[in-house]
Amino acid sequence: MTPRRASFALLAAAVTWCCIALPGCSATLVPPDGLTDARVQAVELQRRVKELEGSTAELQAQLAAAQEQLAQANAVGATDREVAEATPRMVALAFAGGSAEWAPVPAAAVTSPAAAVTSPAAAVTSGGCEPSRHALVRVAVEPRDGLGRVLQVAGRCEVTVAIVDPAGKVFELGHRAIAPGELRAAWRAAFMGTHYSLEIPVLVPASAPPKVAWTVAVSCTDGWTRQTFRTSGAVAAPRE
Repeated sequence: MTPRRASFALLAAAVTWCCIALPGCSATLVPPDGLTDARVQAVELQRRVKELEGSTAELQAQLAAAQEQLAQANAVGATDREVAEATPRMVALAFAGGSAEWAPVPAAAVTSPAAAVTSPAAAVTSGGCEPSRHALVRVAVEPRDGLGRVLQVAGRCEVTVAIVDPAGKVFELGHRAIAPGELRAAWRAAFMGTHYSLEIPVLVPASAPPKVAWTVAVSCTDGWTRQTFRTSGAVAAPRE
């Protein structure tokens, strides 16, 4: 076989192989038709149905939880009156004693910086006309319920310490407003009794009349009922 015929034979064999292979390859290149589009839409619809089924299951669970809470609320509501009648409430405020002592440091430094303390005697000190003496007054008060028992309360209190001379003139020594957080911290329950221990720093001017006792007035407002209760008492003046 001549070289020319050999080249022709190889070319013919290559063409024959391509003719055999091409029909098999071209069989997979089928353009999209209506049936293929329908299958795609069916798959998408199935996906959306699953999503909706999941959302429906969540809503059913939420509805069941809400119905259970409503049933519990209705069950509790049947006993609300009995529970309300048995719940202790503050109906009175009692004065349970107190004490006073001279303070070696300015009275305002004895209590927390958050305490709101005012005293007319401060003006005397700042003016430099007469020296004022610092003192710390402690009083015990008892919020009581309808059975006369001491109970814890949440609210605000105000304490005022004053001297009343024989003529009826009032010399206010100090006033303090006690916030709910401070009132809670003042709760005491020990062998000395259950009460709230309130502290108020005071300034006593030298011009104040000498008294054996100081008058203390306390008012407390229940933070839930907004009712205000008042009490007063006397504490012995500090000894010289």
